Amino acid sequence: GEEYFLVTRGTIAVHTEFYAPEILNEGDGIYLDSTMGHAYLNAGEADSAQGVCLCTSEQADLFEQLHRIAKKDAVE
Repeated sequence: GEEYFLVTRGTIAVHTEFYAPEILNEGDGIYLDSTMGHAYLNAGEADSAQGVCLCTSEQADLFEQLHRIAKKDAVE
């Protein structure tokens, strides 16, 4: 799949499996191959940051898969 992430508040460090981290500020975005390991981490002075992520996938049940993962991680 493919993924686009846009920072809507704060500063976020995007860590990927194959590239050096990128620091994104409010209004910045990044386009990724979503099959590559990646993480979005707060990198600013504020306690939190926020962004919007748009994902595509060949799998018709992508939303359900991501929802199950989020629920499992919240419990752990």
